[in-house]
Amino acid sequence: MQIEQLRCFQKVAEFGSMNKAAKELYCTQPTVSNAIKALEKELGNALVERTPTGITVTSFGKIVLQDTNLILGYVSRWSEISKNQDHDEKITLMLTGSSPAYAFVDFIMHMKKIHPEISISMEYSKPGIGHISFASDERFRFGITYRVPAHMRETLRFAKTHGMNIAIVEKDDFAICCNKGNSLNELTRDPVLEDLRGREVLLYQNTKLFPYLDRLNSINCKFGPQMWWEETMMLALATNTEAVALRPRSTVARNAYVAQGQITVLPPIVDFAMPVYLCIVYPTYDRLTSQEALFLEEFKRYFPNFEPQE
Repeated sequence: MQIEQLRCFQKVAEFGSMNKAAKELYCTQPTVSNAIKALEKELGNALVERTPTGITVTSFGKIVLQDTNLILGYVSRWSEISKNQDHDEKITLMLTGSSPAYAFVDFIMHMKKIHPEISISMEYSKPGIGHISFASDERFRFGITYRVPAHMRETLRFAKTHGMNIAIVEKDDFAICCNKGNSLNELTRDPVLEDLRGREVLLYQNTKLFPYLDRLNSINCKFGPQMWWEETMMLALATNTEAVALRPRSTVARNAYVAQGQITVLPPIVDFAMPVYLCIVYPTYDRLTSQEALFLEEFKRYFPNFEPQE
């Protein structure tokens, strides 16, 4: 059994296609196909099966895939440790598209002062569907993502499959923000869900993945194009007086346009709570390098609401 065979299997499982896996690995389709066949022969059981819609992983293959992700994660870790033996260690904090980068700027500046030997950077992960889109990225060690309470159990199980832990950094809820000329600002009471009936709603994520979509559909909300940047959403609200945006409350509260009054944030919807958690995903303690462990301990001290999930 070879590491490259496991890489081929991982990519075939990810893309559901031998050709796409080959392109991702910069090799030929027969190379990938032969690697899968060799693995199946050695293990004595099928890992994948071909269907009219593509290649799917067998029940046995799913077990092997879980271990493959862990094995390749360890290999990646060893490679990173080897590269950093004689150099300052670089820690990348990866964020999903809706995560607020500014919330961690102060922490990074703090780390630069007390641990200048640790190089820290932030970048956004590739758009993904389902769980934590960066969990299969070999560079991934620390990630920031929003999760709703109903998804925490599934997310925790997914993280552990990849040799990761997850902790809540901040408990929040989705707030309604809108143009200062929006009719919702004329309310003399706290808003209720019915106040959003028929309105255009702007979201940062794929509409189909928004966790509270069913309730919004029940009052015939319309959904605008997916927003990728804070500035884009603020511009959309500025040009569409009656549109509203749903964004974690602590995020919009820090927006300059909110502080200046062009965009307003309404009180919480009193008859429909929309909680959301800002989380950090990080390697299990047995997989941390010494400097990663130091980074995590400082992170926990800096964010006192740090709450590991079991």
